[in-house]
Amino acid sequence: MELTTALADEYVQLFDTCTVHHDKVAGTDAIADRAVKNEERYRQVADAVGCPWFVIAVLHSLEAGQRFTTHLHNGDPLTHRTVHVPRNRPRSGQPPFTWEVSARDALADLKKVPDWTVPVMLFQLERYNGFGYRRKHPEVLSPYLWSFTNHYAQGKFVADGKFSGSAVSKQCGAVALLVRMRARKDIALDAGTAVRGLSAVKPKPVPKRGAAGRHPFPGVALRRGDRGPNVGLVQAALRGLGHHIDVVAGSPFGPQTESAVIAFQKQHRLTPSGRVGSDTWKALVG
Repeated sequence: MELTTALADEYVQLFDTCTVHHDKVAGTDAIADRAVKNEERYRQVADAVGCPWFVIAVLHSLEAGQRFTTHLHNGDPLTHRTVHVPRNRPRSGQPPFTWEVSARDALADLKKVPDWTVPVMLFQLERYNGFGYRRKHPEVLSPYLWSFTNHYAQGKFVADGKFSGSAVSKQCGAVALLVRMRARKDIALDAGTAVRGLSAVKPKPVPKRGAAGRHPFPGVALRRGDRGPNVGLVQAALRGLGHHIDVVAGSPFGPQTESAVIAFQKQHRLTPSGRVGSDTWKALVG
């Protein structure tokens, strides 16, 4: 995966429209409280790696439940090298490891990241967990980022390579935590610009793959009752724009999708047919 201009725009749009579910605010704020309490410890590693301290705080919550007795790589105990993927880390030194030594090893690749805008940050957070959702289930936005927010309802990998369309993540997603920390003024973020004090990103251009750009029009209009990956792509794009669609893996083009398409078409002065033809496809996906 590369951070293309299209993907960067998607991250910005999703971040700008993201809200945390009301019943998840208190729990998310409790995580934020612990993160802020340990800010200086995160900053020590952040200074060595060259990334914002709150990126480390978010990863620490997701990977280790904010415990300083486990590896930031995957939550394995610091008394031994990691057992789960990535295995046998850190490669140098001898256990037991300090949390700081292990964290610097886990985040070593971030030293290569020159700029830390919001889209760069979300790309790196998603990369840390893997792009399995984008590659295999594009109809579901990764709960690693979006759990507890309006951009995620259900669907998750319950084991390596095993996806359940009805399973719901019970873990606070990265963006939910960031959104609450921003609202509380623990951190300063603007989705359209660089993280404060750091330069702006210059994403790589999207490679041309047909008249509609990255996702060429499939050649036939999508309509109510249709199924398949192109339907999932449309549903994901609509959800990213804030339209409410309750979908799971393989969901058909149903009445909610049709209503969302009509609303999108009206917003963009397209014929409100409820079908995704070439013009709607280009405006929505291309």
